[in-house]
Amino acid sequence: ASVKAGEKVTVPFELTPANATTTVTVASSATSYATAAIKGKTVEITGVAEGSATITLTAGEGITDTIAVTVTA
Repeated sequence: ASVKAGEKVTVPFELTPANATTTVTVASSATSYATAAIKGKTVEITGVAEGSATITLTAGEGITDTIAVTVTA
């Protein structure tokens, strides 16, 4: 994903099965470049400063996925 500093981008995600009630958490590898928050069934990524970060989503028992983020000026 790509986002400009000071702007936001929304990335949808899907749980399987569709009726799963697992809590999803999100973390950024570099909050000085990008932060992330769960908004329903999407991840809202906010660009903080030019650079890159990896956003990691975790659901249930060790199920993870990552989103590489590049923040531009």
